[in-house]
Amino acid sequence: EASSTFAKHASRGRRWLRASECTAFVSPRARQRKSKTDLDEYGSAECGAVVRGGAPFLLRDSEELIETVLRRLGYLEEEGDSDVGEAIDVFAAMELNRAMLAALGFLGGAG
Repeated sequence: EASSTFAKHASRGRRWLRASECTAFVSPRARQRKSKTDLDEYGSAECGAVVRGGAPFLLRDSEELIETVLRRLGYLEEEGDSDVGEAIDVFAAMELNRAMLAALGFLGGAG
């Protein structure tokens, strides 16, 4: 409901443009910390996780999309031979990532 309210207000007098290419939107998040400092600074643990996670980014679909995302998120080395399969396993083993992957249907109910 909030997203449709946002869309109504954001699109007043404007037309939304469709992406001409397939893209991936990545919104990194850090672990939520319920410390007084975080609550004072960010207002909530969730907002703190979003801010500490870094800026969201868009990437064009490509053969290297998965490797690029894993590299940008720090799961793969910048240079050299990296084990992409191992990086995927580590990424998917993280609690928040596992929950998101399951919600999107990527874990086939195994999450």
